[in-house]
Amino acid sequence: MKRQIIAVALGTLFALPAFANAEIDYPPQAATTAPAKTVAQVRDELIAAQRAGDIVVNAETGEQMRFEIMLVSPAFTRIVLPFRHNLQRLGIDVTVRVVDAAQYENRLRSFDFDMIVASWGESDSPGNEQWNFWSSQAADTQGSRNYAGIKDPVVDDLIAKLIAAPTREDLVARTRALDRVLLWGNYVVPNWHIRFDRILYWDKFARPKVTPKNGTSINYWWFDPARARQLKQQRSQQPQSAGGNSSGRLGEAAMYLGIGLLIVLGFYGLRRAGRHAG
Repeated sequence: MKRQIIAVALGTLFALPAFANAEIDYPPQAATTAPAKTVAQVRDELIAAQRAGDIVVNAETGEQMRFEIMLVSPAFTRIVLPFRHNLQRLGIDVTVRVVDAAQYENRLRSFDFDMIVASWGESDSPGNEQWNFWSSQAADTQGSRNYAGIKDPVVDDLIAKLIAAPTREDLVARTRALDRVLLWGNYVVPNWHIRFDRILYWDKFARPKVTPKNGTSINYWWFDPARARQLKQQRSQQPQSAGGNSSGRLGEAAMYLGIGLLIVLGFYGLRRAGRHAG
C-alpha cells in the first residue's frame, strides 16, 4: 500500500516531499541528524526567551506576530486559552474573541478571520466533498469549507484522482496520499481528541460484543429483560436508606425553618411591645 501511495503522489503535478517514504506521524518531523529536543529543553528555552523579552516578529515589517482566534461559543474558551498562553510564551500576541452566531456565520463565509475552531467530517468513502474542503477553486469561493485557503495544484490533482478511483484499493491509496500532502502543509493545529464515547444509561440494555469501527451507537443496543430485573432488584434495596436520609434532611430543614420563623416573630413582637410602652 505504501508504494502505491507514493506512486499516486509522484503522478501529481509536483513530487511529494521525501517525507512520503516514511511512516507518518503528526506533527510531521523535519529530517535532521540532530537529536530531538526534550520537552524540558524546549520549556527552558521558552522561559529564557520570555525573561529576555523576546517576541516573534515579521522579518519584513519588524512588527510583532499577532492574530485573533474567533469563537462562536464561550465553551471553547477553556480550550483555546491555554493555547494562547503557550503562544504568548513564544512572544506571539493572541486575542480570543467570542462573537454572536450571525456575525460568526457571515465572517466564516467571507473568510474574515485569522483562526477558528473547525472540523471536517469524513466518511469511509471520501469523494466530491473534498473539492469543497481543500481545492484552489474553493479557496476563492465564499461559503466553501476551505477555511485554510489552500491553493495547491498537488492537492487539486490528488482530489481529482481520488474521485476517479476505479477500485476501493485505489481510493484508499489516493486518500492517504492526499492526507499526507495536507498534513505536510501544516494547515491546522490539532486541538483535542478522545477515543471514547461518554454515555450515561441505566444498565438494562445489551450491546454487541464488537464495537463498530466508527464508534458506539445506541441504535445497535437492545432491551435486556434479565438486566432490567437485576437493576430493579438492586434499586429496590437502596431507596430505603436513601429515602430515610432524604426524609431526615427534610425534617431537619423544617426544624431550622421553624426556629427561624419563631425568632423573627419574637423579635417583631418585642418591637411592637416596645413601641406601645413608649
